[in-house]
Amino acid sequence: MMKLEFQLEREDHVTFQLYIASKSERIKKKRKSVKYRVPIVYLILSAIIFFVGELGLSITFVLIGILWYLFYPKYEVKKYEKHYRSYVEENFKSDRDPAVTIELTETVINTTDEKGSSSIKVETVKEIDEIGKYFFIRLNPGLGLVVPKSRINDLHEFETWLSSVVEKYGIKRNIDLEWKWK
Repeated sequence: MMKLEFQLEREDHVTFQLYIASKSERIKKKRKSVKYRVPIVYLILSAIIFFVGELGLSITFVLIGILWYLFYPKYEVKKYEKHYRSYVEENFKSDRDPAVTIELTETVINTTDEKGSSSIKVETVKEIDEIGKYFFIRLNPGLGLVVPKSRINDLHEFETWLSSVVEKYGIKRNIDLEWKWK
């Protein structure tokens, strides 16, 4: 059995939410759609206005479409960050960051925090994600355990447990050490 004890900070929860959003097909599709649809609409309107004979207005619409395409993605990144920060603030209102204890065995993951405790069968884990600073043990699309690498006492022992359960239960493991929210 391996025991992890650490405090989860709000930033840990925000990173988890942004990671999940970045992997959601629905959100990826929505973001791509908004990025391309609005400039295309402006270009179509520009063409219509051009044929009506308003060259100045047509050029203005082309410029608006180009500016949207270039700058909206940066705005959208910040918009999602703000949304998830608000979500975390609202749902984790306590004044202090909660202490978490996770006990890992071959068959069960036991967790304890200020809200209570739970026991999760390892066979119910859907995926385990590894990014630069975190492991995310995902139970279903929106629920998971956040394990910051910097707060694991024995990373080698954790990696051994991870390899063992991935092999034993056929859990999908995603490694994306270069992941960044963008």
